[in-house]
Amino acid sequence: MNLIRKSPYHYTLLCDPDEFIHYSYSGISLAALLHELKACGAQLHVPWCMAPLPAAKGRLRGFFGHIGKPLAPSSLIRNIASDHCFSCAKGTNSLPIGPLGVFLIHYWGRTFNDILIKDFCRLIQDGKSHGLSPSSIISSGTLTPRLKILAYLACQRRFLRVPDYVSGFVDECAEEELLRLVMTDHQRRKIQKLYQSYRRKIAIKCLPTYPLLNLSDALKYLPA
Repeated sequence: MNLIRKSPYHYTLLCDPDEFIHYSYSGISLAALLHELKACGAQLHVPWCMAPLPAAKGRLRGFFGHIGKPLAPSSLIRNIASDHCFSCAKGTNSLPIGPLGVFLIHYWGRTFNDILIKDFCRLIQDGKSHGLSPSSIISSGTLTPRLKILAYLACQRRFLRVPDYVSGFVDECAEEELLRLVMTDHQRRKIQKLYQSYRRKIAIKCLPTYPLLNLSDALKYLPA
């Protein structure tokens, strides 16, 4: 935390490599806006704009997410309360700045292979972790939680224009090399076919629309 508070940068954003900050208001610069907001002394809540599979043709549109990430003056950060919140001098209260045109574009699954890498080459366990192998998925026809969530997000109506911050930064050859460590090309194609079938299956079901549900709760409504 001392490194953050002593940072030469005035603000710190807690984000992942697939999240990009975007400012859509032209009346005032983002730097000037943050300077005006600094007087409140609280962290800022930057809402998600979800954009799953942006590398797919015609996918550069998104929709609002159920949560976001914190942006705060570096000097005020005391700790990281969670992966979505800082603990600052004034606690964990935050000021939402989505209405001011500031969003975090969340490319949830930059490519389908990116999702598979997160599923099968992952060392850190989380709520989307599983004990399934590629062969067990194919034999049972049961997708991983992450693939089910991707299918659910892919069914949402995309009404927000999303800038392309990701094209040209995805190394498809490296993705394939990583995946070949854990599955064959034939298994990868089989799993993608199962995913496409599952997405068509849930597209005709009356499921609650995201973000009325968070992603963890959405899994409870998704079929096996």
